[in-house]
Amino acid sequence: MAELQIPIPVQKSEADGNKSHVVVLTRNEGYRKQKSKLSWMIQRLYRKNPALAKAITTRYVHYNQTLDHIEANRENYFIIQPSTPLEVARIEKSQLRLTALYNQGYEEMKRHHKELETWLEKRDLTKETV
Repeated sequence: MAELQIPIPVQKSEADGNKSHVVVLTRNEGYRKQKSKLSWMIQRLYRKNPALAKAITTRYVHYNQTLDHIEANRENYFIIQPSTPLEVARIEKSQLRLTALYNQGYEEMKRHHKELETWLEKRDLTKETV
């Protein structure tokens, strides 16, 4: 059940001894998850398994805490994320919008590629050691 509460497993990576992390986020800077308006339904649906219901309904708290941790320790993280909010739904069907999203991600990475290489070199994390 604990795995449901770890949306971005950076603490596990740190516990394993890793000091530098490349994190790819799918939301723009400043994004925070909100409590679901359907929490009551999750509680009811999983009333025979309250631990699961709690894990699902409090997942947003753990996600936000992880983002706070990453931001507080930013020197150890290279963060790749959209520079603008996404223009797609959670379950998107429009091929045009999905293609635009793909292109947005591709352009973001092109823009950050050199910066990422420099960051990795500073930490002696070259292609040969990864």
